[in-house]
Amino acid sequence: MNTGDVRELLFSLFCFCGAYALGRSQLRATRVEADQAAARERARIAREMHDVLSHSVALMVVQAEAGPVSVRTAPERAEAAFDAIAGTGRDAMTQLRRMLGVLREDGSGPRRPQPVLAELAALVRRVSDSGVPVAYATTGEVRPLPPDIETTAFRVVQEALTNAVKHAAPSRITARLDYGPRSLTITVTDDGRGPATGAAAPRDTA
Repeated sequence: MNTGDVRELLFSLFCFCGAYALGRSQLRATRVEADQAAARERARIAREMHDVLSHSVALMVVQAEAGPVSVRTAPERAEAAFDAIAGTGRDAMTQLRRMLGVLREDGSGPRRPQPVLAELAALVRRVSDSGVPVAYATTGEVRPLPPDIETTAFRVVQEALTNAVKHAAPSRITARLDYGPRSLTITVTDDGRGPATGAAAPRDTA
């Protein structure tokens, strides 16, 4: 083997080692990116589970507390109160199954759809069925928004309603969505007690 052959062999070996090292580096980067994506998805699911459970349990507590009162004072309404508890529980189970469905070890399968603003009417109806009337209205040009914005807006309203039911003991709640040309303003008000002084009507605006 002459000097030229040796140089060519060394050059080929150098190229092979460089390509191998680059491939390993890209593989590690891909794995890190996949791990980060999985961590973000787990965090998202944890937030979703907190929102669903907090909201549903709060409504079920209100409904359960109203049940015995209805039995004593308005027996004809007692069945509706307990039906509302069952309906809230079924809805919570459906949403939890939807979220837990993405927790597969292989990460395969389509991502389950997340709640959108079109589902707010059903959310408002569930809260109203718990015994706290909710007035829901929209202003401006109602239109589809990017999915992540719709899900975030839905969760904002859900959290505001949950907090009002849990902490303010209101007799009524008002939720309004104002669609601007480039904005969405969410306003939730109630006539319950404030967190510090017992005064009325906290207002949550997002």
